[in-house]
Amino acid sequence: MIGPSPRLPRHLSVSAVQTYARCPLAWKRRYLDNQAEPPSPAMSFGKAFALALEAHHRGRDAEVALARAHAEAGNAHPGAEHGLRLLDLYRRRYDLDGEPEQQFSLHLPDRERVPVPILGFMDLERDDEVVEFKTSRNPWTQARADAEYQSAVYGWAFRERHKRRPHRVRYLVFSTRTVDVQEIETHPDGNDLRLFELAATVAWRGIVAGRFEGCGRCRACVPAAPEYVWHRPRGEGRE
Repeated sequence: MIGPSPRLPRHLSVSAVQTYARCPLAWKRRYLDNQAEPPSPAMSFGKAFALALEAHHRGRDAEVALARAHAEAGNAHPGAEHGLRLLDLYRRRYDLDGEPEQQFSLHLPDRERVPVPILGFMDLERDDEVVEFKTSRNPWTQARADAEYQSAVYGWAFRERHKRRPHRVRYLVFSTRTVDVQEIETHPDGNDLRLFELAATVAWRGIVAGRFEGCGRCRACVPAAPEYVWHRPRGEGRE
């Protein structure tokens, strides 16, 4: 066990709480030691596609944003062509209006348990809902969407900003295997936020106490072999 941390975060986020719950050592390496694990090819693709959607909703050239981010990543997979097809599918099927990347910073109800604010960004805030964009190799289930802390936190942030509940928190999950998008609605309530507050409390108490034990399963605990190199799947064309 490591002694109490001399540095405490000024805020938490959904991803930070989830990281601590999964592996406290991974949280320490990412948020205290600034030793974030290199993004996987799938993560790099997801980031590039998210930047393309943000550019689209800001009235900029989404194709250019996707191509640039995909090229800068170096290891993004699938290829940029797949991302362009998903972008075209989104425009034809949805093309939603709204405000992208809306930031919020809010305190949980019990500030004695979690004294720092929860910081986050909503992918797309609309008049009556929050829309979150995801990329995934495998389809999501309703249970997975309902269990996402983002559903509770973003629903809470919307309510605090507009003094009314959102109609829903909607996930659009873009497939990295086929040109398809899955739509799942969630309807968070106060119970969902209490579950997140409990997880945030556990994370905060552990951080304050300096409890950063490893899970023994993730890359923070079992680093990848240095000679590992990602190879393009056989038969896939080059960009």
